[in-house]
Parts: sequence; structure tokens; C-alpha cells
Amino acid sequence: MKNYLLSALAFTLFASAGVQAQNCAEPTNIQIQRTSVTHATINGTGSDLYDLYIKPAGDPAPTAATAPRPGFNDLAFPYTSNVLLGAFGYDLYVRSQCADGTSAWTGPYYIAPYVACEAPADVNVVRTGHETAEFTSADTEGIYDYYVVLEGGIAPAGNWTGPNHNGRNDVQWPHQRTDLVASFSYDVYFRKQCNVSQVSEWTGPFTIPLYEEPAPVCNAPEGVTLTRTSDTTATVDGADPAFTYQGTANRAGRALRPYPMYGMEAMTMPHTQENLVAAFDYDVWFRTDCGDGLFSEWAGPFYLPVYEEIVTCDPNEIHFNVVRTGPREVRITSTDTEGIYDFRAGSHGAPFSSASIHIDNISLPFVQEGLNEFRTYDYWVRKSCPAGGTSEWMGPYTINLHEDITESAKVSPNPTHGLVKFEGFDAVSAQVMNYTGRTMTTLNVVNGEINISNLTPGNYVINAVDAKGNVKSFKVVKK
Repeated sequence: MKNYLLSALAFTLFASAGVQAQNCAEPTNIQIQRTSVTHATINGTGSDLYDLYIKPAGDPAPTAATAPRPGFNDLAFPYTSNVLLGAFGYDLYVRSQCADGTSAWTGPYYIAPYVACEAPADVNVVRTGHETAEFTSADTEGIYDYYVVLEGGIAPAGNWTGPNHNGRNDVQWPHQRTDLVASFSYDVYFRKQCNVSQVSEWTGPFTIPLYEEPAPVCNAPEGVTLTRTSDTTATVDGADPAFTYQGTANRAGRALRPYPMYGMEAMTMPHTQENLVAAFDYDVWFRTDCGDGLFSEWAGPFYLPVYEEIVTCDPNEIHFNVVRTGPREVRITSTDTEGIYDFRAGSHGAPFSSASIHIDNISLPFVQEGLNEFRTYDYWVRKSCPAGGTSEWMGPYTINLHEDITESAKVSPNPTHGLVKFEGFDAVSAQVMNYTGRTMTTLNVVNGEINISNLTPGNYVINAVDAKGNVKSFKVVKK
């Protein structure tokens, strides 16, 4: 049945097809617009009259002997065909009629199946100001008409053409309407243009309400940091310093007190809060003061713990000194005289793990005796931390017992009444110790000399240090 209808609609063969004229120009610029389920408009150029041959898409093309069916010959353009079936596509062939015959058939020109022009369904209407509104849709490529009336007014007629005060043609989304009256609300209708002669039905109304000023926004503070700096003080920072804030606090775990705490009524960042209770930890809340009595919501709680003093156990802040004070002894000192220390010592160059001398839980200064005066030792030291644990091991500190003590050939005169001159070592400072390991004086070396005339007669060890920190020890007798 389908093939019969399409064939009957498409063409009828005449017994004779007429004469094809050699100089009859073929039609050009053929344009087809499917305007409805049954209609299509056909246009073109070439001559005054034309013959048409319409057939189901894909069927064989007409030959020179093929004639159009009655009613499809001697036609002027534009021409509207009204016998199509909406779900089907067609092939169109066209030829010109001339005084001495016809041109050859040209084509095929495709007549697509009819696709309905759907009314827009996802238009969003927003009153953006007293006199403005914005229309948006996900379809940013489509072309639309719209029509605005006062709320409850008459909807547009189907044949409205515009544009006029009410509506506009040929708009795309987003679109701004800028001439509304502040005291009126409106209804707006939309339709889509699917082609030059096909539009959808009107859809609407969409209400454009009266404009309402947005409520002022006051944002809660973000990025707040709290640091307990002592038993009674804390610092607050991190929030935008351009704003003023209020704060409130309560014992940790308790509810918000929705009013500012003393000293936190008008804070700028950073802020120092005083008068805290040493034994209390706190939950703290903050809000932004936006002015004119407008405040944000309270943000928090932020936890503020009890203050704990941080005790440094950083080996980089501990300065040790290991020097020889006798033929078989060394003295270990430090700038930290309160700490408790562990020591390890072993043969010079051997790994730490093979250290044979272990000395633990000592305070400084400390003198180690009974060493081998013909050996060189490496020392390592670490501190016991007040909060538990220990620092990293520091070292090695190298002591050469059989070379560090230099007899009278290296300092002169020796014995001396006071003047000591260093030979073969560019000392810049010198520590003078008695044989019990007590430091008697520390002197700057000037022109390679020091003066110890103020010391009582006796035996001393001078630990001389050069500009690179190298240490050499000299045994000296003071008269």
C-alpha cells in the first residue's frame, strides 16, 4: 500500500514525453522548504515555467522520456506542493520549459521528512532589576520570538509578526529586556523559529515578577587560626584584615554564648586576646561585623587548648666543645649547663655503631680520664629532652691525644712569667684551663701572643683555636 501511494503521488508516465530542446537552460538555484506534514515550497531560477517529478527517495531517476504527472507541469515558481506524506522523504527532479521544448531533468533535490517545530520548554525568566529581565535557555543556537504583556493580559495571536513594544523577533539566548516598568509584573510568551516559514506554537505565560532587592549578604569569617601564646593570652589571625569581627568563648565542650566576649567586641586581624584562665581550654566562635547592625552567623567553634611551654631539644641550638686537658683526658663542655647528655666515643674514622665508650646521663662540664694517649678519638653527643626522648646524635668531634699536647717547642717561653707566644699555629683565641679542667680565662690572641701574668703559678693547658675552628692544646708552666 505504501509503495502504491508513493508511486501514485510521485509520477505518472505519459505516452509521449515531449521534445528536449538543445538550447533550453536547465533550472538552477533550486530551494526546497518542507513547511508541514503535507506541504513543501519549491523555488528556483532558469525559465518562466517548469515541470516537476517527485518520487520516493532512492527510486530510479527519470529519463528523457519520462513525463510529469498531470498537475506537475507548466508550473511557475515559487510553487507549493500539498500532497506529501509527513513521515517520508522524497527526491525532486526539475526541468525548464522553453518555446521549442524542455531542458533535461536536473536533480535529485531532497525533500526531507517533516519535523515539527517544537515550542521552547526550558526558558528561564528572571527579573534582574526594576526595569530589566533576562531570558535564558539551554538552546543558545536557536532563534526565538517573544511577546510581553502585563500580568494577566491577552496572549499573542498565532499570526503575530512584530516587532513592536510588546515583543521582539529573531532573538537568541541569553536576551535582556531593559524597558520594563518598575511597578508592574508581566507575562511573557515564547515561540521558536524553525525556518523562514515555520514557527512553533506560543508557549507561556512565564511570569516576570516585581523586582525585589536582594537581602544584604554578610559572610562568616573563614580561615581563622588560634594560637595560645601563654597561660593568659592567645592570638587570632587568618581572616580578612579588611573587616571587623566579634568573638565569644566558652569552656571547651560547652554551648555558644551568642554575644561578644570582653575584649572581642570589635576585633581586626591579627588580634591578641588577654585575660584567659590558665587552667581552661576554650571553644571560640567568631562573626563578621558588616556594619549598620548587620552581622554574619557565628562561625566555630575553634578549639583553643591550655598553654604548654615548648621546650627546645634541637641539637642545632646546643654548642659542644671537646678538648684535651691532659695526656690521657678530655673535657666536654657546652653552652647548656642544665641539660643531661649521653656520649659515645671510638677510634677515629670508625663508624658510630662501633663506638666502644658509652657515657650516659651526665651533666656538663665533664672530664673523661684513662684514655690512650697514643690514639685519636671521635666523640658523639646527644641531649635528653625534658618532654621525653632525645635529640639527634651530634658529631663526630675529633681529639688527637698524641699530637694535640705540644711541648715547649710550640709555645714560648715555657715556663713563662706571663707572655705566651704561639709558634706554627695561627691562633685567634685561647682558653686557659687548670689541670682539674676549670677554665681560668679566655683571651684573644694578638700578634700571635697572649698574656697570663695574672694567673697564679702552676701547670695549665691552653686550648688555642684558629680562624677555621681547629683546636690545639699546649701544656704550659706559669712561674
